[in-house]
Amino acid sequence: MKVKKYKRVLGAFSFLFVIALFFSFSSAAFAEEEFFTGTETREEIIYDNGIHYMEDPNFPNERIPLFCMNNKLHWPHLTPDLGNVQVPGYKEGYLTPSDFQTEDEYNKCMERLSKLLYVGYPNNAEQLYKIVNDTSGCMPTEEEFNEMLLVPTDVQTAFPYLENHRFFYSDWSNQQRESLDTLNKFVNEVVTLDKNQTTTINGFTYHDIITLPFYKAAFCMTLEVNGNPLESFSHLYGASYYVTEQQAYTATQEAIWYLLQEYKIAENNLSTMSFPLSNVLYRYSEYGRLLDKEPSISELRFSEDLNFSYNPKDGMWHSTKFQVEEPPEYKGKYTLNLPNGMKIAGSKTNEIIGNECYELISDGKPVEGQPIEIAAQFVWLKEMRQYSPSPDIEVNTKKFQRMIGAVVRTTNLGHGLQFRCDNVGELCITKQVKGEEQCQEAFLFELRFPNNPNIHGVYGALKFNEGVAAFSLKDGETVRATHLPANERYEIIEKDTQEYQVDSTNAKGEIIKDVVQYVTFTNTKCYDLSLSKIVEGKMGDKTKKFTMIVQLTSQSGKPVKGSFSYTGSVKEEIETEVDKPKDGTIFFENGRAEILLSHGQQITIHNLPPNTNYIVEEKEANQKYYKTFYNGTEMKPKGILDKDTVITVMNQKEIIPETGVMVKHRGSGSAAVIGIVGIIFLYCIIISRRKG
Repeated sequence: MKVKKYKRVLGAFSFLFVIALFFSFSSAAFAEEEFFTGTETREEIIYDNGIHYMEDPNFPNERIPLFCMNNKLHWPHLTPDLGNVQVPGYKEGYLTPSDFQTEDEYNKCMERLSKLLYVGYPNNAEQLYKIVNDTSGCMPTEEEFNEMLLVPTDVQTAFPYLENHRFFYSDWSNQQRESLDTLNKFVNEVVTLDKNQTTTINGFTYHDIITLPFYKAAFCMTLEVNGNPLESFSHLYGASYYVTEQQAYTATQEAIWYLLQEYKIAENNLSTMSFPLSNVLYRYSEYGRLLDKEPSISELRFSEDLNFSYNPKDGMWHSTKFQVEEPPEYKGKYTLNLPNGMKIAGSKTNEIIGNECYELISDGKPVEGQPIEIAAQFVWLKEMRQYSPSPDIEVNTKKFQRMIGAVVRTTNLGHGLQFRCDNVGELCITKQVKGEEQCQEAFLFELRFPNNPNIHGVYGALKFNEGVAAFSLKDGETVRATHLPANERYEIIEKDTQEYQVDSTNAKGEIIKDVVQYVTFTNTKCYDLSLSKIVEGKMGDKTKKFTMIVQLTSQSGKPVKGSFSYTGSVKEEIETEVDKPKDGTIFFENGRAEILLSHGQQITIHNLPPNTNYIVEEKEANQKYYKTFYNGTEMKPKGILDKDTVITVMNQKEIIPETGVMVKHRGSGSAAVIGIVGIIFLYCIIISRRKG
């Protein structure tokens, strides 16, 4: 009887157990049905080397890094505390406006989460950190440090005196006081924000600014400590800037937990962040920009009227100011592909940022038709995704974390910037000397722009002042005046050329666009003609003035006309005292000129045209018993002036020779004298007889 009773109880218990088991399976199936209805897609979370991912269903083989959103819940991968329980799949969706007190609060939280994902791992859209394999002893390179010293547009807005400033590490090494003083002013004003608990005009707080790489680099530039700014940066900020890949991921994770705890999202209690980079990312989510749409070239405006002009102050070609106008959220860094010899004024790189004016300089005239290529790479957030476990099961009283990630894309934009140049030309001026070997004289010139006195500064090898450039050239030398304004009238004058005959080509004219005009000054040596007078013989009159006649004709046979200076002198071999002729000017009329010279006197007529034909004669030659010689011969000298020439005219006069005519005259005179003597003698005899 007892056995039967036991069997009945056992049967009833078994029946109840089966019923309970049935309802248990039904309940589990119903619970799963709440999350997965058959129309929803569930994805598996991938856990690889400490990082969570999910494959993007729209882009096969592309992984989206995911971050947990509830630090108090289970990780979405197998851990020892889960036992044999499988991690559930995940479907899209989690936070909605109903999880917040207001819709504005929801929107703000979503915006800040988007910014964290935008600048956090692995996107690093604002280059707030650098991933390295080993963080010990990391120090930025000079190039990396210069990148940090680029002034963000928002900072320029907050501190207007930073506009159009470009800072470099070399400002510290070269002690460029203006740049260092500007950075010091900026750092002090940021510190004042903290003291006064104020913000900038665009809402920056002290804590917002000090997380920026620009502030960190600027602060290191102003420190007066042993060591350089690179070492200071490594010491002060290395831990928040140099991170491993896992540290960058964990820092992003911490910042997300901390932010969601601030907005009181369930199952979050992280009140402190252990990684310095976490704080940097969190601060960025407060003020930083977010590019959440694909950039388009149609939204960029480029300075199309770009013109290069020659700047005589530094001898460089300078462009007009140009910029890339972009929407504020772009904040692009644009790389310029510049022709050889061209660079950005005041910069050591070819990078610019949007909405800031720049100037290009070139060490030579840019070749028109070569475009300046402008390129930029933009990182932008396409969408943010949230995932929830499906089914939302509990294990040991804890559910699984919700996940968040972002689809981030990269877009490259490019543009060719056309430019033009002022019209300019060149003058190439050469000096040649003929008729004089190894001439070492420096000849003086002036290049003048008579219609444009506003030309100042250096143009090639010449320096102008009020439209005039003075320079000198020796035989065989050449000077180039470059980048001269086209269509301007010019003239070139050679000064003080009395000793030379000057011939020139293109000494006057107009500057022609893109043409090198060759100007030649040929100086042919002018020669001196020296005339000296010598009087010899016992009967020669050394006080008498003799007339020297000089006749000159050009190579073409034309009589020379004009005045020529001469200097007077005394021939060296003259021993008696002689009056030196005064210096003066001799005038040639119809190729003829005369001058008076007495014994020992000499004149030198200077700078007679080269290759001039000359004839010299004495007007009184061979008269009054003088015999005339020219350089020792009786022939009148004539020739071509192809060297300095000296002509000595000698007049010789001895005792008058006896001739028949002269004896007759001498006999009559003797008879007269004898007659007179005889009369006197007879007179004396008569007188003496009377007395006797």
